[in-house]
Amino acid sequence: MNERLRRLFESRFRIATQLYVGIGGAVVLTVGASLVAWFSFNIVGQAQSQVNEESLPEMEAAFGVAQHSGTLVDAAPRLMAATNIEDLAKVSRSVDDAREDLEANLDVLLGSESVGDSDQSGNIPVLKDVLGQGEGEGQDIEVGRSARIRESVDMLIVNINAIRDDMTGLYELNKRRDDLRRDLEQLRENMDEIMVPVVDDQLFYTMTGYQSLDAPPVSREQHFSEDQLARYRNLAGLHADATTANQLLESAFSISSAPLLEP
Repeated sequence: MNERLRRLFESRFRIATQLYVGIGGAVVLTVGASLVAWFSFNIVGQAQSQVNEESLPEMEAAFGVAQHSGTLVDAAPRLMAATNIEDLAKVSRSVDDAREDLEANLDVLLGSESVGDSDQSGNIPVLKDVLGQGEGEGQDIEVGRSARIRESVDMLIVNINAIRDDMTGLYELNKRRDDLRRDLEQLRENMDEIMVPVVDDQLFYTMTGYQSLDAPPVSREQHFSEDQLARYRNLAGLHADATTANQLLESAFSISSAPLLEP
């Protein structure tokens, strides 16, 4: 009887010990799983924060650089195809907007690259050892890449501005050409109004002797003299030369080759 009671007490202690061990193990596993989950969530949170604060702005800036640089490239034929100064001004405004957005996105992209690369180099020194790349060498590569990007964008902007300036100058020259053509036409009309009556009057006087219909004619020796004939020839020649010069000036507006304009 005593032996049975003793075995009963011993079995009770063994069961309690097993229960304690089982419950303790479960608690340890639960605490371990909680710690692993906490560290995992912390890592995920840091990664998400890095994505939201660094990667997404960089991606948006890179997309903006590509988009607005494409807009500037497409603006070149649009500038050259502008048919009037109003269309040119409209395209120029879109070029200015695209250039400002491009420079803003480029500043974000290059700035985030320099900051992000320096932070990553400091946080992951082992990666530099694996790649065999020192901090100074990596920074030199990033600086060189950023400089090439900046140089390409600056060259694109310079070329677009040069095209716009050339087209603006072309329209200004066209306006001056049209103004000169109108002035030339007005000058020709004024010249004809003055010269044609003078030549006709001189011819009429030389042939008839009448200087005015209200006055009697002069003698033939006076109006049909060598001096009056020379005067008529000079006036007629002057009018012909002026007409020829006017025609040559008018033809110059249709010439596109500079050597042909030389005297």
